Amino acid sequence: MQHTEQQDRRHRIEDEILADAYGPYEQQIAWHNYLSGMLDFPFRAQVRRRRRDRCELLREVEVLRLEEADEGSDEQRVEVIDLEEQFSFSVPLEELQNVQADDETYEAVEDWKYWKRNG
Repeated sequence: MQHTEQQDRRHRIEDEILADAYGPYEQQIAWHNYLSGMLDFPFRAQVRRRRRDRCELLREVEVLRLEEADEGSDEQRVEVIDLEEQFSFSVPLEELQNVQADDETYEAVEDWKYWKRNG
């Protein structure tokens, strides 16, 4: 990521997404509202899935929806469906990889991942 892109992302998070959010609960709600408005469902991505034999596989999924925010949690979770095995499950948004979506959706996912790494 270029330096200016990182500055733009930091500015967007601090001055737009979290501008009026004081404390963890308000930040969680601000993020949920931002993501609800930006994510265009469905879209495709990949997630790592651990199997019983402890081997991890990178699985193609379709992201179906943003789940309701759990009070007291700092996670934003999405419901996905495994495209090969056709079962749905929930994952933290930051676990999505190789997101294949429109620009706004991609940017919102990357904003959240940046926040989780650097928040």
